Order: sequence, then C-alpha cells, then structure tokens
Amino acid sequence: MEIFESKYAKVEYHTQHDQLEITWEGFAPSQGFREALLQVAAWLNDQRVSKWLINHQNSKIISPEDQQWVIHDWFGYLKESSRCPDTIAVVNGMDYFGKLSVGNLSEAISKTMGQEAFQIFGSRQDAAHWLQTSMY
Repeated sequence: MEIFESKYAKVEYHTQHDQLEITWEGFAPSQGFREALLQVAAWLNDQRVSKWLINHQNSKIISPEDQQWVIHDWFGYLKESSRCPDTIAVVNGMDYFGKLSVGNLSEAISKTMGQEAFQIFGSRQDAAHWLQTSMY
C-alpha cells in the first residue's frame, strides 16, 4: 500500500510483512526531505509498524541540519509517542557523501535502539531478508 510519493521519496506499507519501506531518490532539499518524514509520522499516528526498511541506495547527502532534525525532533517524537519500530534495516547508498550522512544518522539511532535491532546493508534484498527473519 502506497502511503506517500514525491520526487524524493516513496513510502509504502507491506502488510504481509508488517513492514514500512522508505525509498529515497537523489538529493532531497530540506522541505522535500522533511515533508516525506512528516507524512510517515502522520500515518504512524494511526498504527504501529514493527519493521522498517529505509533504502538510501540512490540517495545523496542529507544536510547536517536535517540529520539533527531527524535525530532530535522526528525520531524523538516517534520514540516519545511509542511509534518507533522494533527493527530497522538500512540500505546504504552508493554516493560517498550520502554514505556519510546515513552513517551519522545510523550511529545516533542505533544507540537509541540497540545494535541488534538496527543493521546496515549493501542491498535491498539483504535488508528485506534480515527484517523477515529477525527475531525482534
């Protein structure tokens, strides 16, 4: 089920796996980046999803300001409202600066969730497989 789609992001819910998938494309300016994540937060107000797959394979750099916003505001809100998933699988991108951005976000979020519940992968297939077989 498609939740949201823009030039920068596609957000889908896969009912058969209770999995939210966010796929990023290219460089998302702050407004486009935050709009997609605010749509996710609004959708999550009505339900809780235990598994997330965040695909950055084709994404570019995420600004330092947006990284801080994700960590402190967006993820903080989800955590306080008990909307955080049990597991997150991230597909790392091919872009050098995109990888650095994802690494910064991943480090901060994995500290909150725990290393076992948060993993980074080189392919979407590996990430999806881990989510489907994870014990969390």
